[in-house]
Amino acid sequence: IRTNGRKVTLTGLNGKASVNMYDAVGKLIYQFTDVNNDNPLNVNIPGLYIVDINTESQKARVKMIINN
Repeated sequence: IRTNGRKVTLTGLNGKASVNMYDAVGKLIYQFTDVNNDNPLNVNIPGLYIVDINTESQKARVKMIINN
């Protein structure tokens, strides 16, 4: 995961991914489907997020901070 302001990009994906972003208390805030490598995802609200990334062969969960 790379962040640049409020844009998030993913690399290292083996195929299209579904991405769910949760706030610090576990509420689903953003949901993206059919995400490819280097596709920008726009996150409008700054804060701490828990990000679930799933492809057919990969699963990952990471924490991410979005600043203004």
